[in-house]
Amino acid sequence: MKKKHKNTHRQKEVKKEQHITKVKKNINISGRIILPLILFVTILAYFPSFNNDFVNWDDDWYVIENEQIRSLDFGNIIDIYSSFFHGQYSLVTTTLLALNYKIDELNPLPFHITAVLIHLINIIIVFLLTKKLHKLLHKKEKNPYQIIIPSVTALLFAINSLQVETVAWVSALKVSFFSLFFLLAIYSYLQYFETKKISKFILSMLFFMLSFGAKEQAMILPVVFIAFDFYLERPLLSRKVITEKIPFFVLAIVFGIVSLLSQKNYGAISDQQWYPFIDRIAYASYGFAIYLWKIIFPYNLVKHLFGRRATSLYFLCLNTH
Repeated sequence: MKKKHKNTHRQKEVKKEQHITKVKKNINISGRIILPLILFVTILAYFPSFNNDFVNWDDDWYVIENEQIRSLDFGNIIDIYSSFFHGQYSLVTTTLLALNYKIDELNPLPFHITAVLIHLINIIIVFLLTKKLHKLLHKKEKNPYQIIIPSVTALLFAINSLQVETVAWVSALKVSFFSLFFLLAIYSYLQYFETKKISKFILSMLFFMLSFGAKEQAMILPVVFIAFDFYLERPLLSRKVITEKIPFFVLAIVFGIVSLLSQKNYGAISDQQWYPFIDRIAYASYGFAIYLWKIIFPYNLVKHLFGRRATSLYFLCLNTH
């Protein structure tokens, strides 16, 4: 009787394994289709932006009148890497703008194509990063549907209305570009956590530096790493976890000093208190909260367009002349 029960149980386990294998095979096939499909939908959504011109919101001084992007000769590269520009030290982004200018000078098309290409690369990284994180969190689970979470995450990242500004507006190219290296730094960090290879750790630091070179907001990366450590249930106060963050925090402090110097050089920092400290906290909190709200309910994103209020920033893709 026991032997019969044991055989029945084994048969059920075999059937379960066969079912999981079959579902996994189908999911893997779907997974190879889902990501290209998301990329295709994204291209369709942003295709109208290829007809966009430059706009008079920052594009004038940041691109059109920017002498630093007019040449890629050695002397100009040294100038880009050794000077501040309008309170910014975005040497990596400025180099990218110079490369676009090299293609066809101030024709906006190469700039918009570059912006969409970078966004597509970011979508792929978000997909892989989410997949990696899910794998690290559920190592022992045999879940054949684990491709769903990365797919949904990548889709939301790809076509959320708040992304349009960073893709369809040339001056916001630095946001997508810094995000590219920022996401790569996180992915490399997760690879380091998984494999313990020091090369992945160094690669993460390199991407961190490139991310800051694209946009100064990258300096928050070490704090993001702590959030990932918490999510992965790592002992935050252990010597190993603390020690491996020190190089990143040292870089973040250096980056912070550079950012303060660039802002001070431009005159953005002065002894005059325009707003009381408590008001600044309120404004920052409002900005953070409103972004979270707009991610879920993306409406009234453009204040003035075509002489009236608009309900979606996607109109920016249609006409920014």
